[in-house]
Amino acid sequence: MAMTTKSITSPMTAGQRKSLIQIVGEVGSEALRCLKLDRERAQGLLKNGGEFKTIIRKPFIEAVRRYALNNPWHFITDWPAEWQRFYRKLFNRKVNFSRLVMPAPRPGFNWPVMMAQGLTLNEVWAKCKDCFPCQSYIGEDENMDAIVTANDRTPDKAYVVCFRGRVEADEENNNLSANDLELRKISGIVLRERCVMELWYNDVTSGGHLDTKNITLCSGSRLSDGNVPNANWLGGEFRVDYGRPDDADDLSCSRSAA
Repeated sequence: MAMTTKSITSPMTAGQRKSLIQIVGEVGSEALRCLKLDRERAQGLLKNGGEFKTIIRKPFIEAVRRYALNNPWHFITDWPAEWQRFYRKLFNRKVNFSRLVMPAPRPGFNWPVMMAQGLTLNEVWAKCKDCFPCQSYIGEDENMDAIVTANDRTPDKAYVVCFRGRVEADEENNNLSANDLELRKISGIVLRERCVMELWYNDVTSGGHLDTKNITLCSGSRLSDGNVPNANWLGGEFRVDYGRPDDADDLSCSRSAA
């Protein structure tokens, strides 16, 4: 699964390419220093350079690929433009986020999620079903907004909220229930945001998914019966489920919002 360049509107410059190659070269130099080669051993390695290159190529390319898959937010410098691209492509919506005020910087919270005005959970869930296998355990697919009735944030107008750039939910919130998080005044993700994050990550990574090992507790949302929704990618599908507000376990973690 390769990182795509869907968010890039023009080719990289010669200067950018040169700088990136320099970074790669510095890593290669560090690796060679670890071998502590003298002149004779260096010549022996050069003599077998073709085989050496073949052996190191695959793990090196795999490391680069894994980095891109686990850190797609590191490739974005203009987040308003990126989210405008996203909504235009997936929802056929023309939005303008250039005037959105970003939250105050907070270390580690490097994934801004921009929510378009009027975006409903119903249409977000429908788009998820269009893009990958989905399963809802909280009720009828076409009536999600009537089931998830309380949210800490709603897109009455466009807004931006920042999360930690991670594939898995925040380990800092491991084994904390929605009630625990509320007592600690930790603001958590709402279900609509989590579904949008799944769509964005899947798009920019050409098929990747979040929470393949753990579960995001959507502690900023409540169902009509007071239960708390959660989301994950387990069993080859995007699953939305629920639990009690006092439920806590090792697999369930909320994503803190900033």
